[in-house]
Amino acid sequence: MSKPQGDFFTAVALDGQGNLYIASATGLVEKIDLADPPSLSFASTAVGATSSDSPQAVTVSNIGTAPLTFPVSATGNNPSISSGFVLGSSGSGACALLTPTSTTPGTLAASSACSIAVSFSPIAVGLDTGSIQLTDDSLNGVPNPTQTIPLTGTGTGVGAPQAVLSPTSLSFGDVTTGSTSASQSITLSNPGTSALTLTGLSVTGTNTTKFAQTNTCGTSLAAGASCVITVTFSPDVAGGYSASISIADNASGSPQIASLTGTGVAPAAPQAVLSPTSLAFGNTITGTTSATQGITLSNPGTAALTIAGITVIGSNATKFAQTNNCGGSLAAGSACTITVSFSPDVVGAYSASISVADNASGSPQTAALTGTGVAPASPQAVLSPTSLSFPNTTVGSSASALVAQLSNPGNASLAITGITIAGTGASAFTLTTTCGTSLAASATCSISVVFTPSSSTTYAAFVSVADNASGSPHTAQLSGSGVAALVPDFSITATNSPQTIARGASGQYTIALAPANGSFPSAINLSISGLPTGVTGTFSPASVTPNGNAASSTLTVAVSNSFAATSSSPFRRFDRSRVGEGGAAIAFAVLLMPWFKRKRIRPLALQVLLAVMLVGGIIV
Repeated sequence: MSKPQGDFFTAVALDGQGNLYIASATGLVEKIDLADPPSLSFASTAVGATSSDSPQAVTVSNIGTAPLTFPVSATGNNPSISSGFVLGSSGSGACALLTPTSTTPGTLAASSACSIAVSFSPIAVGLDTGSIQLTDDSLNGVPNPTQTIPLTGTGTGVGAPQAVLSPTSLSFGDVTTGSTSASQSITLSNPGTSALTLTGLSVTGTNTTKFAQTNTCGTSLAAGASCVITVTFSPDVAGGYSASISIADNASGSPQIASLTGTGVAPAAPQAVLSPTSLAFGNTITGTTSATQGITLSNPGTAALTIAGITVIGSNATKFAQTNNCGGSLAAGSACTITVSFSPDVVGAYSASISVADNASGSPQTAALTGTGVAPASPQAVLSPTSLSFPNTTVGSSASALVAQLSNPGNASLAITGITIAGTGASAFTLTTTCGTSLAASATCSISVVFTPSSSTTYAAFVSVADNASGSPHTAQLSGSGVAALVPDFSITATNSPQTIARGASGQYTIALAPANGSFPSAINLSISGLPTGVTGTFSPASVTPNGNAASSTLTVAVSNSFAATSSSPFRRFDRSRVGEGGAAIAFAVLLMPWFKRKRIRPLALQVLLAVMLVGGIIV
């Protein structure tokens, strides 16, 4: 700066923009632009390349007397730079490049300098303007002032090919195995500004052999030009396939990739499915036709089913009949019905098959048919046993009942119109029954017969069952004999060997009473009479009841000391010498003679009088 001669500087000042002001003694103030930032201009450069004059440096000087601090920004880099321009390092004297993740600020010592390296790499064709922004904390006391350095450069398209595939994938969907799909195309274009050099175009990936390509691309594609890649798919087995078109070139992102997918499916073919695969008609009465049953013929295949014929075949084909609504062709995914009936003519088992001749795999398709012919439903009547024989039965009494079973082993209900007893001896028999008027198939009922003879003779009759079964009436023979009633009676026996009883002594006899004609249920009272004076007889017990077993009583004969024989006594005298010494004695035997009227015994005590005949004599 200049000042008048004799003048001198009196003051120096720095404003917020970094401008320096100097005042002289004469009042003159002059501005010095020390802080005006430089600007950087770069040579025209192809897009994607770096300019030939890169990098260029910006020097940052600290003309102060204290360190200059570059703070860490919370939202961006310090310094920051526009897109298309790149910050770099120019060696050991480079300024600090701070990011939001930096841990300490940058520092520039007093009276020192650092440099910022800048390069130009255009991302688009045309003029590119930007800037570097540097923030510090010490410019004239203003907090975090920003220094801005303008940047300019021009991007050009010279020498920049591009490769673009459209579409980037092809899907061939379902293709029949053994065939080739319709072709599909991919366009390769070069929207760049220089020729695209192609070094390879091929199919790569897992199933490369199942995809094929042809193309019009050659080895070079001019800027702004395009070519076509034609692709086909040829699966050999059913399943999913994948591969890729791969293009190797001199464009960015080489190789370029387009994905290829497809699915191999089996050739269209019909199928024939019968459901169910068998019909069982069960029991059918001969001479009649069963209810119909159906079989569904379906075609789940992918082509029409041609039906050459639907017939009944097998050993009993004539006993089964079929009708159907299938016609000569059955479309894929559709179904029809075969209706079958069974007509047996005799009792027995029958079998045959439905046969469908068609153009599907496994033809002819078959379904088994079975059925059984049975006789018409009819009841049966069977009596068991076919004869009832009663034991001899006392006239006027009844024998225990005997039972005959009436069963129906047929296959229809048995109608019973009557159950009676007939024959010459019918009056001696009576019956009761549980049979009612109807007996279901396989059911059984009872006929109970009682025999009550009215006289001593033989009786014969029969049970007669009138019903709707073959062979009616059905009979069971009855027989029995009446016998006269037996009069209850008993017999008496006693020991009758002679005994000698001295005066003052006694002797005993065992009296046995046995029932006759089965039993004697009444009590028999025993007593004795006709004994001579001085002789007594007593029974123990005095009353017995033989019933069904023999009973006994003991007869005790006692001779008193006062006994003496008389001329009228039925005893003889004997010579003492013949019988030995001793006192007088009675020698006698006992004959028992019961007296009672023989008649049917009522439950009353029977008095039996026993007469004792003493045979013997007095010994003197």
